[in-house]
Amino acid sequence: SAEGAARPAPAMARDAGDAAEACRRLAAYDHDPDRRGVLPVAAEAMDAEGARRACTRAVAADPSDAAAAFHLARAHWRLGEGEIARHFLDGAEAAGHAGAAFVLGRMHHVGLGVARDHRRAARHYLAAARAGAPAGVAGLVALYSDPASPTYDPAKAQVLTRNPFALWMRHREAAEF
Repeated sequence: SAEGAARPAPAMARDAGDAAEACRRLAAYDHDPDRRGVLPVAAEAMDAEGARRACTRAVAADPSDAAAAFHLARAHWRLGEGEIARHFLDGAEAAGHAGAAFVLGRMHHVGLGVARDHRRAARHYLAAARAGAPAGVAGLVALYSDPASPTYDPAKAQVLTRNPFALWMRHREAAEF
């Protein structure tokens, strides 16, 4: 080989990249700000078994890939495997994945597969918003605007409605959200 010529990536790295790409293509989520150029896949249109296979390979190749873990959770959820899905959602959120945080917030907000818990929902929505998911802000506004919710706080809802970037501000009031 000529000096300075690019070498092909090792087969294992290429396979991992292929698995991660297939995973994202098969299970991309519309409220995921990390989706980057991949069209979202509606849950009912998802090839859940194909997504599970691809995403399992992607997570096995790179356990730190929070996006692959999130997509694997979507596939498991679609296959009716809620406990496994929540395991991967928790891990993806812990790694800072905004989409996973939003989904966990939504689950707790409406009681989807978990006990309805608006305070937990608010924590997940806040994590999603701070990680860059606008849907997290919308979730917080919905919780703060609901008089039946223990998180009801119309002043916070109004602040977020007028200035969704308040969550990223670095002052005392932002910490209280």
